[in-house]
Amino acid sequence: VEGTTQVGRGPQGACLWHGTEASRIDLTPPGSSTSYAYAVHGDVQVGYWRDGSVDRACLWRGTAASRVDLHNAWSLDSRALGVHGNQQVGYSRETLGLSADMPRACYWTGSSQTWRSLHPQDFALSVANAVYEGRQVGRVNAVGGPFYADRASLWRGDSLSREDLHKYLPAEYATLGSEAKSVHMDGNGLLRVGGQAGQQAVVWSRQYDLIPVSSVTLFRGTLTGGDLASLAASDDNKYIARLGIVFSSSEAPIQVIFEGTAPSPNPETLDFVVDTKVSATNIEHRIELYNFQTAKYELPYERMGTTADTYAIGFTTGSDASAYVEPITRKVRSRMAYRALGPVLAFPWRCEIDRALWMAPRD
Repeated sequence: VEGTTQVGRGPQGACLWHGTEASRIDLTPPGSSTSYAYAVHGDVQVGYWRDGSVDRACLWRGTAASRVDLHNAWSLDSRALGVHGNQQVGYSRETLGLSADMPRACYWTGSSQTWRSLHPQDFALSVANAVYEGRQVGRVNAVGGPFYADRASLWRGDSLSREDLHKYLPAEYATLGSEAKSVHMDGNGLLRVGGQAGQQAVVWSRQYDLIPVSSVTLFRGTLTGGDLASLAASDDNKYIARLGIVFSSSEAPIQVIFEGTAPSPNPETLDFVVDTKVSATNIEHRIELYNFQTAKYELPYERMGTTADTYAIGFTTGSDASAYVEPITRKVRSRMAYRALGPVLAFPWRCEIDRALWMAPRD
């Protein structure tokens, strides 16, 4: 449910309501034996429809005819369980040659071609239930068995980013299964994750320091709109740059460098979070974090850009996040780069950045 909009299953399958039975809209596509809508955000609903014996993850925009199939050709079946902004989460079961192919957590950004796995290699199954501004939550299971082996988990857009939430539970819950089912962060950096441990409802919470961008430099490209103030909030006041001149085909024609000041020289983790989009398809988006110990940029995020505003997170993967903070000045630095990897019909193409900041857990 969101506002006055509800989704679920009606007499024929997936349905959308606006507060009354009479407002029901059937989302079941023609030829489907059943369907279900699990979540809604804005004008997007997500769930699955059944094609023969195959469940296919999909999204709708208010009508059955608007269905967009998220299912990949190599998946046995898939379901989309959560949505926020331009990101959908759920699971897909892959053809792995096993007797019981397990669900694997994944996410999409609006089409089947954008599928990306969240599944960590050391686990037998995983499911992503919800997403908020680039953070996904759900569960993993090492043995593919009963609920007591489930462990609530949090991701930041990549399988390597998984954080085990189960370990934070009190000792009496250690032998019980847990699952994360919802996630939200308020404007002050307080992250809350709702879920269950055993038969008990639980909430995990963590306060983050929000580190604003104090300077922005367009290293490659041409600025066509916005300024430093445009990066402070997701409000459609955007920092906009179009491609510029480069001296090598391997160099990105748009490169933006951001700097800020961390509250501590020794953060537990450090995330660079952006809300961004590109004006055309086939544009690669990269986020790099500057390592002050090696004096080099490191690449934790590399995806195809999206033409709708999407949250992306570049995160520290090592145990020493302090390497990304200059020890005396506490300076932090990130670089974003955009380049075409295929034909671009809309020229000159551009990037739009609606928000940028770093996040670090508060001590």
